[in-house]
Amino acid sequence: MTQRQNTTRTQGDENAANRRIFYDFTFSPAKSVSLAGFLGNDERIGEAHARAVQAALKHFEAFAATRVRVGGARSERLTRNFIASKFTHDTSRPLDPHLHTDCIVFNATFDTVENRWKALENYELLRARKFAENIYYHELARELKASGYRVRNRPRGDFEIEEVSEELCKRFSKRDAEIDAALAKLLTKHPELATEKRTRKQNQGAIAAGSKDKLGAGVERVSVHTRTDGHRRNHLAVGATPMQENPNKPAKVTAITGL
Repeated sequence: MTQRQNTTRTQGDENAANRRIFYDFTFSPAKSVSLAGFLGNDERIGEAHARAVQAALKHFEAFAATRVRVGGARSERLTRNFIASKFTHDTSRPLDPHLHTDCIVFNATFDTVENRWKALENYELLRARKFAENIYYHELARELKASGYRVRNRPRGDFEIEEVSEELCKRFSKRDAEIDAALAKLLTKHPELATEKRTRKQNQGAIAAGSKDKLGAGVERVSVHTRTDGHRRNHLAVGATPMQENPNKPAKVTAITGL
């Protein structure tokens, strides 16, 4: 692709983004999965995570579309392709173990009908976020169970690993504690917010009001992971290769309860 020259506009004395450059979708498992991988020193979990992300993206890509304008009428056409980069991280901002992958989906798709690159029409992609998230959880849970772990499904769609204690998960969730403390402080100053029906994500937005996204203007952040315990995930995936059966895998995984 050639570089777009008009990606900024003058806003006051500063340059501002004129077009949406990319979308940031994030995949991450529950805290117990990260702890089993890092504290339990089980590399299979990171590998399974990467493959689950890859599988979810493959299905997610099928919802890519572009806008079509003919005779003043507007419609959408499925293109089923996009360009994405994946970046995987293993810690949260406070440096707790936290496996996650940022999937940067660029605002471009190839329209084979018009034989040219065009901007994404994001309506179907955004509607498919939960579907992609469920693909990720399903694939990850399937591989972890095949590796000897026991999983416990949760109502919101994700799962925990039974062998990791809840106490240990709380111990390595400093970011959630920071969000809770900041929210309590915010509600002390603005008690009217407590009467509103707000999601955890909305509360985080209120806490961060006025701050600039570290990625700059022109970025739309969309978190595929919509956990009610709050904290934003930032990760990316590596290439996917079939998981080889480990002849030495334990028949039962030893519980991880503390350090």
